Amino acid sequence: MKVLFLDDHVEMLDTYRMIENPKFLAPDTVGRPADLFADEEPSQDRDFTPIPAVWFKGEYFSKAEDAFSGFTRALNSHTPFRIAVLDMQLPDTNGIEVARGLLAKDPSLNLIFITAYSDWSIHDIARKLEMSQTQFMFIKKPFELQEVLQALLYMRKNIHEHLWKNEALNNLLGFTRDFKVETLTMFDTLFSLETFTLAKNVGKKKIPEMLQKNEQVLELVGAIFGEHGQDAKESFSLDTLISDLPSEGRLEVLVTPPLTGAQSIRGNPQVAGFALRALIRNALDFSTGPVWIEFSAAREGLIDITVRDTGPGIAAKDLFQVFEPGCSIGNGKPRAGFGLAFVKKIVQERFRGELAARSTRGKGISFRVSLPLLQ
Repeated sequence: MKVLFLDDHVEMLDTYRMIENPKFLAPDTVGRPADLFADEEPSQDRDFTPIPAVWFKGEYFSKAEDAFSGFTRALNSHTPFRIAVLDMQLPDTNGIEVARGLLAKDPSLNLIFITAYSDWSIHDIARKLEMSQTQFMFIKKPFELQEVLQALLYMRKNIHEHLWKNEALNNLLGFTRDFKVETLTMFDTLFSLETFTLAKNVGKKKIPEMLQKNEQVLELVGAIFGEHGQDAKESFSLDTLISDLPSEGRLEVLVTPPLTGAQSIRGNPQVAGFALRALIRNALDFSTGPVWIEFSAAREGLIDITVRDTGPGIAAKDLFQVFEPGCSIGNGKPRAGFGLAFVKKIVQERFRGELAARSTRGKGISFRVSLPLLQ
C-alpha cells in the first residue's frame, strides 16, 4: 500500500523510512525484537522474492508543492496513494490546507496528522475537510514509530475491507445481470419451441443447471470469506487438486518425485482450487506460449506449487504492488484487479502458507505457493 509522507524535517522523513523495513513489519519468531539496523541475511532462495503479508511503500516529501506533484503523478499512473501522513505545521502552509488539496484530487484518501498541539478539534477538522471522522487520525508529538505503524495498519485494514466489499458487490451485480440474461434467453428458447413436451424437457434440464451455478458461486464465496477454523479439519489429496485444474491446451502439469498423488494437503479444496485457477488464468491471459504448473516437495511439511509463463513479465519493483486489492500490472500498464489479491488472501490467511514470485521483464513470471501438507 502506497503512503505519502510530508514533513519539512529531513530527519523525520528518515525515521518514517523504517516503515518499509520488512523486519519492522514482521519481527523474527524467537521472541526478541528484530535488529532493524543489521545487514540483510542472505536469502536461501535468491530467485524468488517472498511476498509479505503487509507491505507499505512510502514516498517522502519535505515541501508541499513536491507532495502535490508526486500525488498527481501517482494518480495519473493508476497507482494512487491510499494514505497520507502529514505534519500539521509546515513553513508556508499547514497540514489541513495540504489535506484539502489532496482530497480535491482523491476524496478516498485516508489521512494521519502529526501535531505537537492539542487545540485541533476532530469535529472541526472533519467539517473543514468535509470528510468522515473515521477517514483521518491524529498522532501527538513526541511519538514512537510503532504508533505510526499501528495507525497505518488500522487504516490499511479499513481500506482493504472497503475495497473487498465493493468488489463483492460488483461481482454480485455482475452475476445477477448474467443470471437474468441467461434466464430470459432460456424462456425465449422455451417459447420458441413448437411442442409443450419439448419445452418442458428443455426447462427440466436448464433450470437445475442455472440453480446449481448459483449455489456454486455462493458456496465458493462462503468458503473464501467464511470461518477459518474449519480449514484445520479439512484436507484433500494432490490428485483432487490436479483433477480440478482447467483443461487448457497450453497448460502443462508437472509433478516432481518424490511427491505422489495420494499426498494430502491441509485445508479447503475449493478455496485452494480457486487460488490456483486464478494464477493459471493470469498466466494464460498475459502469455501466448505454454504455461507450466509444477508440484514439488518443499521444506518439511510443505508442498511447492509453481505457476510459470513465458509472457512479458513485470518489473521486480512491482511484485508487491500487484498483490494489493484493486491493482494489477500487465504489459507495463497498471489496471484494477483482484485476482492476485484473492490468491494472497487465500494462501496467507486461509492456509497459513507462503507466497513468492519471480519476474523479469520480457522473460515471464513465476508465482510460487507453498501449502502445508497433512502430517
